[in-house]
Amino acid sequence: MEPVMKVEVTVPEESMGDVIGDINSRRATHTAQAFLMRGAAVGHAMRGMVAELAERGNMKVVRARVPLSNMFQYVSQLRSITKGRASYSMELDNYEVVPPNVEKELLTKYKGNTEEDD
Repeated sequence: MEPVMKVEVTVPEESMGDVIGDINSRRATHTAQAFLMRGAAVGHAMRGMVAELAERGNMKVVRARVPLSNMFQYVSQLRSITKGRASYSMELDNYEVVPPNVEKELLTKYKGNTEEDD
């Protein structure tokens, strides 16, 4: 199981595309409830998409769910993408099963480390 965070990024409109691309590259997910109006199947989790876009004054708000392990060093990347004009917050949403491809990668890395220790 891995912790999954609710992430909210407030970003200038001109940087929104780059920020969304970066969030999606971090295994962002959304649930079908957020996209029910767009015809998604109820209860089906979709990978690689931002959950919601909104506006706050002249800024855009991007909401997504991202595994905590993929959020390390995010603030540095966000500052770089937006020239320091964006902000973000995150809070624990829930725990989810690690996808099989990520699990395999972790097991391979872990087995490699234990063999070096012997």
